[in-house]
Amino acid sequence: MTPPILPACRPLLLGSLPGTDPIDAVDTVFRYTPDFPCWPQLPQIENETILQQFSSGLPGITSFTPGYGSYTVPLQEEIDLFSAEYEAVVSSQCNHGTSRFVLDDKHCSGLFALLRHLEHTKINTASVKGQIIGPLTLLTCIKDSQGTPLYSHRQLCHCAVQMLALKARWQVQQLRRYSDRPIIFIDEPMLFALGKPMLPEISSRDFLAMYTEIFRHIRDAGGICGIHVCGSTDWLLVLATEVEIISFDAFHYHRELLLLRQEIWHFINNGGMLAFGMVPTDTISLMQENVSSLFAKWMTHINELGGNVLDRERLFQQSFITPTCGTGRLTAEQSTAVLQMTAELSSYIRNRKDDTIYH
Repeated sequence: MTPPILPACRPLLLGSLPGTDPIDAVDTVFRYTPDFPCWPQLPQIENETILQQFSSGLPGITSFTPGYGSYTVPLQEEIDLFSAEYEAVVSSQCNHGTSRFVLDDKHCSGLFALLRHLEHTKINTASVKGQIIGPLTLLTCIKDSQGTPLYSHRQLCHCAVQMLALKARWQVQQLRRYSDRPIIFIDEPMLFALGKPMLPEISSRDFLAMYTEIFRHIRDAGGICGIHVCGSTDWLLVLATEVEIISFDAFHYHRELLLLRQEIWHFINNGGMLAFGMVPTDTISLMQENVSSLFAKWMTHINELGGNVLDRERLFQQSFITPTCGTGRLTAEQSTAVLQMTAELSSYIRNRKDDTIYH
């Protein structure tokens, strides 16, 4: 099956950048990833943590601290009002753009700076990328005053998934003005905890149901579904979703995924794409690497997966090159080093394509 886009090892970013100026951040995105720009998340701005961006509008949310949010159990009337508004948007009885299921400039200034840039420049891009927080991460990191996570409240858990699904759908609707097939990544760092004691009430079945709901809305709006996991996880479970792009840390955590050679080729042959997180975002590792050393690591991955010329050609065409994670918590200088090396590694791979694939 032909994938909806062919990245051909071009660079892609994972969202977060340092700084507080959204216009500068958008300029940075286009400087390093002009073919596949994303909207920059700016967590150093007080109101722009990823939890705030995607829980706004959810009943019961009260406050935020670094890395966490708080909630109180809302009145049933508030939950019923949320559910009624969700149904009205889904059935087109209510304008999605005026509902609670949108992103706003107060929490997502980078998105609106990107939209203004695209409208002003009329630039042609291969695709445009948006992102949402993963449901496991949201439901785990928002807790009540007793430390009980949001996933323990079944009604609010369901509301949170619906909120994420429609915020993802709204992003696709906005980005489709500038790209036929926008990409939406679900950033899910807590996926490593599924099946472990810290997530006792969420099963694999629950996880798949959440992702089915979110992916359905992304696809119905014309988007491409991606998952980003920056650590170890159950990759068979990820592959069991209807994901189209798997973004993984190929520098530190490649072994678990790349060992699933048969399952990966089933994914690739059905139009799936891989985003190789080759450039480390921890400064110690970054200082020890250069483009040549990262290229050698990437070649090792490709040789493990691709047994012949046709396999390696397909892997080349259906892969992105990315950092291992976002750079929003780095200094400006450290982030620039990561982004520059990502762009240079991508260029190096593409310039050496014939040597890489055919020899």
